[in-house]
Amino acid sequence: MKSTGLILFFSMVLGGLLVAQPKTLTKEESFSFDAENDVTKALVQAETEKTLSLQIEFKGFNKKDKEYKITARVLNAIKSPMKEFEPVTVDLDPRSGVADFLFTFMQRPGVKYSPEGIESRFIEFLVIDKAGAGSIPGLESIGLNSRKFVFRYQKKWRVKIVGQEVVVKLTPYKSASSIMQN
Repeated sequence: MKSTGLILFFSMVLGGLLVAQPKTLTKEESFSFDAENDVTKALVQAETEKTLSLQIEFKGFNKKDKEYKITARVLNAIKSPMKEFEPVTVDLDPRSGVADFLFTFMQRPGVKYSPEGIESRFIEFLVIDKAGAGSIPGLESIGLNSRKFVFRYQKKWRVKIVGQEVVVKLTPYKSASSIMQN
């Protein structure tokens, strides 16, 4: 009996550790003009109903005369940015080789959502030279030195449905004569 409990305890502890490990995302697309600069890996560090924490690993982006920044966006099935997530921009530190991103799901007021929620399908990372043409807001994707990397990330985001009608059916438990006042 003790050994069964011990085995059950260790399997629960080890199972919990396995679930807590980061999930590696699959790279779908890579648009870059050089092979030495690359986003090599994207990891989901943590996710909740309303947040997503990602870390990327990259190589290159270490030219002495250039500084880079990277913008990450959550995309839908047709690879359009989802308005429920603000883009996250960070400076790349070539010495570290990693960059962290935190997304927060924000339900938009006045938008009618399906009761099933909405679904994200991809994460896009766009690396641009801070001083180049791609550094102008809105023109990031057309910069000559911009590099785009798309990773698959499929998740259903739950939404709160406002004004939903709830029907409650009351069933009597006892007759009124059996109810006593304390």
